[in-house]
Amino acid sequence: MVRKINENLMDDIMKILLQGEKTGYEVYKDLKKNGRNISSRLVYHYLHVALKEDKVSMEKKNEIGRFSWGSTAIKNYYKLK
Repeated sequence: MVRKINENLMDDIMKILLQGEKTGYEVYKDLKKNGRNISSRLVYHYLHVALKEDKVSMEKKNEIGRFSWGSTAIKNYYKLK
């Protein structure tokens, strides 16, 4: 089953990424702060669609910190092309 893309939501995600590269979770938090009642899963779906449509690029980065599983985490950062 193919999910219909809400162009308004896609536009909002692109506007958020105009501010610079962000993780999917950061995009989700910004959308929630702006009053969108959506799930993080939907945001990641839209970011995946944007990757396939070549609207955004993704870069994996290692982050060092104190995580419950250890001292590093690999995070995916999205940015507009």
